[in-house]
Amino acid sequence: MTYAAAQTHVQRQVRSRKGQCSRGQVPLLGRANIGTRRLLIDQSHLGDGDRFDTNRVHGCESQVWLVGQLHDGYWQFHANSDARLIRGLVALLLARVNGLSAADLKQVDLPDWFNQLGLGRQLSQSRSNGLNAVLQRMNELAG
Repeated sequence: MTYAAAQTHVQRQVRSRKGQCSRGQVPLLGRANIGTRRLLIDQSHLGDGDRFDTNRVHGCESQVWLVGQLHDGYWQFHANSDARLIRGLVALLLARVNGLSAADLKQVDLPDWFNQLGLGRQLSQSRSNGLNAVLQRMNELAG
C-alpha cells in the first residue's frame, strides 16, 4: 500500500462528517480492511507464540509486541497490544511504515503522520512516547 493510499483510507476512517477527529474510531482501525489487505494487527497476524519478551516493545505503558521481516529489501511489521486503542494507533503506524526500506523507515516523521491524520492533538504524552518506542524498535530491527 502506498503512503497516499494509507493516508486517504485512514483519514476516511478517523474523521467524522464535521471533519473532527473521532478518537472512538481509532480502535476500529486495528480491524480495518483495504481491499483484500488487512491494515493491521489482530491475533491472526501476531499470535500467542510471538508474545514473548524478546518481541515486546519496552517504553510503552501497554504491552506491545512487534516482529518484522525483510522481504526483497522492504520491511513488513506485525504487532499486537493488550489495549484496543493502542492496537488502533499501531495500525496507523503500520499503515505508514509497512513496505518501506530501512533507509525510508528512518525518515518517518511520526508526529507529522499523526498530525496529517488529525490525531496529533488527541495523543497524550504517554501514548506519543509509546508510539515513538514502537517506531524506534522498528528502526532497531531494520538495522
